[in-house]
Amino acid sequence: MEKKGRDFYQKRRMELFREIVRVLWNGGSAKEINELAARLIKSGRYKESEEVILKKQIDISLGLDPKGMNMEMSADIDAAFNLRRVERPLVSVLDEICDICRKENEEKPCSGSCGHGATDYSGKRGIKIDNDKCLTCGSCIPNCPLDAIADKIEFVPIIRHLKEKKRHVYAIVAPAFIGQFGQDIKAGQIRSALKYMGFRDMIEVALLADLLTLREAYEFERLVHEKEDYLITSCCCPIWMNMVQKGYPELLEHFSPAVSPMIATGRVLKELGEDTVVVFLGPCIAKKNEAKDKDLEGAVDFVLTFREMEEIFKALDINLNNMLDDHKEQSSLGGRIYGRTGGVSRSVEMVVKRLVGENVDFRAVQADGVKACKEVLDKLKTNTLEANFVEGMGCKGGCAGGPRSILNIESASEALGKYGEEAVFKNPIDNERIAAIMERTGIKDAEDIIEGKGYILLGRDI
Repeated sequence: MEKKGRDFYQKRRMELFREIVRVLWNGGSAKEINELAARLIKSGRYKESEEVILKKQIDISLGLDPKGMNMEMSADIDAAFNLRRVERPLVSVLDEICDICRKENEEKPCSGSCGHGATDYSGKRGIKIDNDKCLTCGSCIPNCPLDAIADKIEFVPIIRHLKEKKRHVYAIVAPAFIGQFGQDIKAGQIRSALKYMGFRDMIEVALLADLLTLREAYEFERLVHEKEDYLITSCCCPIWMNMVQKGYPELLEHFSPAVSPMIATGRVLKELGEDTVVVFLGPCIAKKNEAKDKDLEGAVDFVLTFREMEEIFKALDINLNNMLDDHKEQSSLGGRIYGRTGGVSRSVEMVVKRLVGENVDFRAVQADGVKACKEVLDKLKTNTLEANFVEGMGCKGGCAGGPRSILNIESASEALGKYGEEAVFKNPIDNERIAAIMERTGIKDAEDIIEGKGYILLGRDI
């Protein structure tokens, strides 16, 4: 009998999610979800012995903890629709699938998949995740042969907001969004599709990346004077941020207290409008965790990945090729390239050289992936790194290499770079929309970006 691999299990789980979206979007009931589950078993897509697996995957698709109870879904669906936010833990192991894997697969790639000791494998009980150590980087997920490790999906509670239209729901998209839904799909077509669903608008977080670039450039100018001085950027990657906070607290005095573009975008939207719901779309599982950090929570309400969004478009029969190109020029080249390793450094350097002059001593180094991040941080700890601006990305390739990217790293990076070059503004400091945001939020000047109102919107306590 032919073994079923990861592709089968992953595809099956996402097809289940798509069907759940289709049912609930169209006002379906718990009875219909039960009928869907029964139909999947009857069709042979799930075996009768996999009923608990199916129920747990339904719970995960609803944004709930996988309980594996009986197939009565009313309470679960009501709970999912009314979630204010999806709670931790965000990543779960389906033990029933893990049991199948332990019996069928001699190799256990999951056993060494975590570079920071959050997973523990035992031949008797399978893989376990230590949530206190877990950075939700998602590195364990693609290393699971049968897709037994899964992250909660946060779409069902969004349906209520989109349908009721009582609050303004904004989609904010990671810079790496371009090209994810088709090589020829334009940003404006994605905006049109989201507005068709009920979102008020789509905002590129690259816009706030431009403003954060100004903040980090001012910090660099203010703090880096001697050869031994350096600034560690906090922009963009929550995995990098967590690694420094948990493993290298002695380096925090050199760490920029800036939030990520995702958090900054959510804060600005909520500053400018009441009754606002913010939904982030990206390639990253760690962003689901970042949105729930106690000092950041409230900025972003829900997080969806590109792969989840792809299934949602399919479930709602939305063909992006048929959407109008509702184009809005929002971000500069500098903000758009935040989505790949080296992008933050290049963007900050552009602004620093504009502020100080082309001859400024700007020596940047980039860590690409968790292993490289650890190596760079070890060198900083021992004063053996020759750099004064330090950037880290937990995923190889940066956000373009995120675990929930639809494209491979090369294709995602190429699309992102092309989109960056198409920007009207090349340097973040020239982006006219930044001046408008500063005026509307009450940020007066460079000093205010770092210490005043800008700190409230763009900063955090580390």
